[in-house]
Amino acid sequence: MPVRVLITATRPSNCDQPAPSFAHENAYGRLVVAHALRSSFLLTAHATRVLALSLTVIALLCASAVQATELNWPDTKDWVRSEFPDAPQITVADLFETLAEPTLLIDVRDVEEYDVSHLPGALNAQDEALEQLVRDVDTDRQIVLYCSVGYRSSRATEMLRDQGFDNVSNLEGSIFEWANEGHPLVVGGPDSSTPTSFVHPFDEEWGTLLDAERHSYVAK
Repeated sequence: MPVRVLITATRPSNCDQPAPSFAHENAYGRLVVAHALRSSFLLTAHATRVLALSLTVIALLCASAVQATELNWPDTKDWVRSEFPDAPQITVADLFETLAEPTLLIDVRDVEEYDVSHLPGALNAQDEALEQLVRDVDTDRQIVLYCSVGYRSSRATEMLRDQGFDNVSNLEGSIFEWANEGHPLVVGGPDSSTPTSFVHPFDEEWGTLLDAERHSYVAK
């Protein structure tokens, strides 16, 4: 008959360390999890600070870029000329010298812009209305178009040239530069002689090319 031997392990009586229990293991697990969460939080906080610093640097760089690319007249005129190379340009000074001559002035801005002010004697028309306006005009008559800075009027100038008007020009700098130079402006219809010094600034960005004291309202 085989002999069975029972071996038991007993805890020394002089040992002060408590025997491991489920409660202790659970507490230890919570400690490990808490440590991991704290480490994760510290890493997340550090990453957040780095991201915030990066965003600040990017914002500063963007602000510098915006300041470096603020609108100015030389670049604006070069841009308009490059966009519409077939549109002849007349300067503000040259138009002012010849304003008494029978020049057909056409303001191609929107009506709300024209109603604020326009060059003396200027008519207001855009697109199809412009084509209707010049339908009975001699193709060799001197015509000068203008808008705020010259972009819209240069486009219209090329359109009229395509229709056979050989003596049509865009007013370079248009009404913004005209007003900045202190030349006369009127409010009312084309026959009005009521003077004004204000101009519709179009919007906040393009309005920077118009002297601030001439803004008819705070552009947005």
